[in-house]
Amino acid sequence: MEVAQGNLLLMEATYLELVSNIRALVQSNQDLEEALTAEPNDLDFQQAVKENTYIVLKKREQLVNLVTDMRRMGGNIDIPPDIQQMNLDLKGTAGDVTQEPVVANNLVRVEEEGTGGEEEGVYL
Repeated sequence: MEVAQGNLLLMEATYLELVSNIRALVQSNQDLEEALTAEPNDLDFQQAVKENTYIVLKKREQLVNLVTDMRRMGGNIDIPPDIQQMNLDLKGTAGDVTQEPVVANNLVRVEEEGTGGEEEGVYL
């Protein structure tokens, strides 16, 4: 996000990307939750939900910081209501999502700062 610092046009593009990524990851988690009802012991699905939750939390934090910076620069922007109202169900993983998840070899690795764009997360 540092590239966009100070340039409202670039910040707006970053804003749109973050909003899109958050929504896609939340939808992916909903799909994974459905898959888990059919296969509740699938460790890959369980790990994917944890990873996506971690990434959503990081991206939401980035979005809040970005919106704050944009407002300081005179931008008239807010966090979309659906993202403001998101209640991430951590399902007992609160300790797990505060750190980078341990990723199985066959799953996508989560980057610490979340700079990888749309390829981050695990999509079903």
